[in-house]
Amino acid sequence: MKSWTLKLATLAGSAVLAAAAATASAQAAPAAPSSTVKIEKTPGAPYQTDDGWCHFTNWGGSFYCLRAPVDAVVWKKPDGYPQVFVLGTNRAVYSRWSTAPGVSSWYGGLGGSCKPESGFDSRANGWSITIACVGDDGGWWHNTRSTSGSWSDWKRGKGF
Repeated sequence: MKSWTLKLATLAGSAVLAAAAATASAQAAPAAPSSTVKIEKTPGAPYQTDDGWCHFTNWGGSFYCLRAPVDAVVWKKPDGYPQVFVLGTNRAVYSRWSTAPGVSSWYGGLGGSCKPESGFDSRANGWSITIACVGDDGGWWHNTRSTSGSWSDWKRGKGF
């Protein structure tokens, strides 16, 4: 499988992958600020560790193992590359994707606060996708990516 390189500097500000970033930094040359880590173009399979968190075999991360109905939403975008959505350790929705040049972006928080036991639901149409989850108030909430790539704010209701 072809792998790509991501500069660790792009991890700045990611709360969910802070541990993964620290691990990757520790494995790199200590004094090299431009250290890089190889990133696969696909996330790989989710797996659970003894600490109870799920991770992707290729993309790492730490997120809830939901089981209701899925651990993560994996969206095959119209360009053929995947984008995944997970519920981070702080119960917010995070995403990671790969692109044609192979640059795989780390999770950027979409926010929200979802009940882990309720899982996710989603619908995609072309370059638009809606991610829905049950919020702390017990009701459905959704966030929609427009075809331009911008995300709406979280709105009440499932959205589809």
